[in-house]
Amino acid sequence: PRDSTTSTSATPSPANFAGGVVTAVSSTSISVKDMDAATSTYAITSSTTFSEGPTTVTASALALGQHVGIQLSASDDSTATGIDIQLPALFGTVTSVAGNSVVITDLEGFSRTIVVDSSTSYTKSGVTASLSDIVVGSGIIAEGTVDANLTSLDATSVVIGLPSQPARAVRDLVRPALTAPVRRRSSAHSNANVSSGCLVLPNRERANQMGRSPSQLQ
Repeated sequence: PRDSTTSTSATPSPANFAGGVVTAVSSTSISVKDMDAATSTYAITSSTTFSEGPTTVTASALALGQHVGIQLSASDDSTATGIDIQLPALFGTVTSVAGNSVVITDLEGFSRTIVVDSSTSYTKSGVTASLSDIVVGSGIIAEGTVDANLTSLDATSVVIGLPSQPARAVRDLVRPALTAPVRRRSSAHSNANVSSGCLVLPNRERANQMGRSPSQLQ
């Protein structure tokens, strides 16, 4: 399906990266299913780090159904050195602002609703901003969680101001590792190139154009 929802965070090394939807998690391992419905399991050790977007978290933040990116050990591709819980995000041009509701039009022309509250943070040109800085015509990227209605995004953070070229806004939003080949171990422990499944993008072709990390927007 065509959608403008994706996920954002720091950039791991594509050479040793895996990702997908969490199907099982314990204190010692995590299993993820990729876009091709193949499931792989990776060890969690005392050295494994955890993040959720730009925030450092603990292993207790992991849950079934989350989209995650996994940095694998350079010496053992069955061990996770870092696990990032990928937050959904919406990006586009603001068409209306009313109370705590911001409506945008995405690159495909669809309308998307972003809900903000007192805890939402705002950034514009690298400095702290506010809801009042969002006006009709603004380009924004909002990161947060999917609302209970399953159609809008509850924003935890909003970046105001997109690059002049809309297509480049997508490249700026998404880290390159998510569109890099994923190293999946087969039963024979060999590596196969598969798609990550961590992104829900308008199309696979656009995924191949992705580039920089969100920090470069600020």
